[in-house]
Parts: sequence; structure tokens; C-alpha cells
Amino acid sequence: MTNPLPDGPDRLAARLDCYPIAAAWPAAARQRYLEWSAILLDAADLEITLGKGGISFYLPAGGRRIFAVHFNAMPRARVSGRGFADFRRDTLEPYLNPEGLLENLRGLLPPDSELRPGRRWCCLHFPWDRTADIARAITAALVLPLAGAVGSTA
Repeated sequence: MTNPLPDGPDRLAARLDCYPIAAAWPAAARQRYLEWSAILLDAADLEITLGKGGISFYLPAGGRRIFAVHFNAMPRARVSGRGFADFRRDTLEPYLNPEGLLENLRGLLPPDSELRPGRRWCCLHFPWDRTADIARAITAALVLPLAGAVGSTA
């Protein structure tokens, strides 16, 4: 089960420890979640949910929520140092050209990241020190074009 979090990075930081899952995160992982969230939330009016697997970001549009991207600072329990993000082609396809999105994203990603496009899910694996770079790439290639397509920006 996921829990809705307040909007905005400052309020996110203040409330993060209220969630048992977040309270168990190591400090370094918590910092990565805050870093990622601040970049995405600054770009668009996204709603977020917190769950065991990390934080998911949704774009509200006309009374519904469009899943944009998910970020997990610790995809393997108790293993730090690598981040993971994923998004769904089928969810974005009504609004964006998935092949164009992937092409744009590839051009923005640092060389030490790995993009694994699947038929439904597209996954990114990257070193923690690239969290901000990956968040900016996701923002430029996915979040802003999606917000523009549905008419919602920060």
C-alpha cells in the first residue's frame, strides 16, 4: 500500500519520517529520494506516493492520475550505491511517442547509466552519484513533455 505525500520538496522532507518505510531508509538513501523528488517536483505539479519499492510520481490530468516514473534509491535490500528508475511505455503512449522519448533520454543520460527498454517497462540503473543527472534527464525527456501534452506544469 502506498501513502500520499504532501506536495513540494520542503514538505516532503519534513514529513518523510512520518512513514514507517521512510523512517527505515538509511540517511544516504533518504538524501537520494529528496534529491530526486526536488528536481521532479520543481518541474511539474506531480503527485507522489511512497511505497515499499520507493516513490512513484503521477501527473494529475482531468480528474485522473497518469503514472510518470518510479524511483528506488535502494532496489536491492540493504545494498546501497545504485539507483533504479522505471516508467511504462503503455501509460505514456497516449501522450508521448515512446521511441522519441527513449531517443531523447539516451542522449541525456550519463555513460555510466544503463537504460533497459522493454515492451512495457523501461528501466534505468545508475550509480547514486548520478541521481541528480538522471532526475534531470527524466524531467527533460519525460516529465516536461508529458506535462506539456496534458497541459500541466509547475
